Amino acid sequence: MSTVHTLRQQIADLQKELDIALRTERADALAKIRDLMTAYSITPDELGVRRRAPSTIRPTVPKYRDPASGTTWSGRGKPPRWFDKSNPERFAIEQEQ
Repeated sequence: MSTVHTLRQQIADLQKELDIALRTERADALAKIRDLMTAYSITPDELGVRRRAPSTIRPTVPKYRDPASGTTWSGRGKPPRWFDKSNPERFAIEQEQ
């Protein structure tokens, strides 16, 4: 075998060992952290850990449809090429209420 092939194989083997070691040490570290937090009644808020707020962005309802291709546009952002600003009613989608 060539030296390059042997070295690449050694790198791959070492990477596998590193991944296993990191998983093991990480699990141990998390267990220690949980034990200390429990022992001293520490909350995540005290550590400055902030959970991400749920997204409030809702998908928009399409307002316009291209009769040729069937693609839609919500009316937000840059208008698509097929949209005719002078006659928007032509592309309007009937909204159910």
